[in-house]
Amino acid sequence: MAEPNLAGPGCSSRLAPRPFPDLLNLGVIDALSAHVAILDSAGVIRAVNAHWREFACANGGSEEACGVGADYLGVCRRAAGVASPAAAEVLAALEELLAGDRESFETLYPCHSPTVPRWFVIRLARFHVHGEPYILVQHEIATSGTWSRETFEKLSLIASKTSNGVILTEADGRIEWVNEAFVRLTGFTVEEVAGRRVVGLLQELGADGPALHSISSAVADGASGTARLLNHSRNGSPYWVDLTIDPAHDADGVARHFIIVQTDITERRRLEQEVADAAHREQERIARDLHDGLGQDLTGARLILLAALSRLESDNPVAELLRQAEGAVHRTLSGVRTLAYGMAPVQLSRGLVSALTALAAQMSIPGATRVHFAGGPGIDLPDMMAEQFYRIAQEAVTNAVRHSQATKILLTLEHGPYGLRLRVADDGTGFDVEDQAFSVGIRTMRYRADFIRGELTVESGRAAGTVVTCTAPI
Repeated sequence: MAEPNLAGPGCSSRLAPRPFPDLLNLGVIDALSAHVAILDSAGVIRAVNAHWREFACANGGSEEACGVGADYLGVCRRAAGVASPAAAEVLAALEELLAGDRESFETLYPCHSPTVPRWFVIRLARFHVHGEPYILVQHEIATSGTWSRETFEKLSLIASKTSNGVILTEADGRIEWVNEAFVRLTGFTVEEVAGRRVVGLLQELGADGPALHSISSAVADGASGTARLLNHSRNGSPYWVDLTIDPAHDADGVARHFIIVQTDITERRRLEQEVADAAHREQERIARDLHDGLGQDLTGARLILLAALSRLESDNPVAELLRQAEGAVHRTLSGVRTLAYGMAPVQLSRGLVSALTALAAQMSIPGATRVHFAGGPGIDLPDMMAEQFYRIAQEAVTNAVRHSQATKILLTLEHGPYGLRLRVADDGTGFDVEDQAFSVGIRTMRYRADFIRGELTVESGRAAGTVVTCTAPI
């Protein structure tokens, strides 16, 4: 088997394998700018260069822990044992190299000083001398001194002035730095998240699929983006955040970094839920009062008018007045019943699909407007989510029936990788989405969608029909 280049990835080819003692005598590894150590087949350090010794001393290391004769494999095991993702990755690669299962390895890891953040590249390469395996370990700083000083000063200012969690990433979404507010919010330190991809980290924390998709798209496109997501801290506690992501471009317009800001809205969401619950209870009370109180009174008044009519001759002039009064009471009673029905709790005991099927039947007008529902098998949803979907459908269908002059309205409910999608499409006259006359209804539907972590879109145009779509994770 051919022996690999001793230098490993990125080093000079003049380090072709030599007898091990000659490497020390010639001082070849001392000539390298990287921090270099050579390990034997047990993971024990056999040689180090001057840069390795100087860096170890400057960072509190000792000859016993970091110098010749030290158990480097043991050092990596201890570091991996304190939940350092980078150390665990290096340990696994080193064990594979020592076992002969791989020939090289490279990764980025944080090693911050008290004054500046720093990232290093570690490279491992396996080589043989007289048939004996050795491992070349190189550490090279990947952060320039200028970047460290200037950027750290700016980021420190951000950290001290904002209560929002701030993340700085590379162009590919790998985390470079986080501020103290992020640490308080998530429970993760900069050392634990540096070098990890932000989407992967959020996914592990249980963030929403649609929100992660929007973040991934923004990173891939080098563009700005926003998302609202339910996340979890290191100890599993749930929290809500509004997240914005913005690229930082260089002079050529290339996105070199992304700045992600997380605003904790957990308390706001809790208050919104309380307000929604209170409004729901009040809505139920008003619906009961309309149906059982005013509705019953109007029914009684109509019965009295009908009784009076039955006692009069048809040509009696008073009879016509009574008929007009009875018609007005009947219309008012119908309006009250419709209003009470619209405010009453949705009957979801049979599921959202059954409720939407009933809605389509109730809103159809024979000879004028046909409302058709198409949906798959029933989906088990929390009552709160099912009701918000139903109310959005109810608002969209009602608007189409009343205002669009539509002859066909198609109501669909689909379940896919994006979550649950409700769609209401009509063939009516359409409208200007910016028209203030329709803004209240649209705002209400968007509020309901936001309440279930969803997104609502309204597409319409004059004589082009209208499509209302709500998508939410489940």
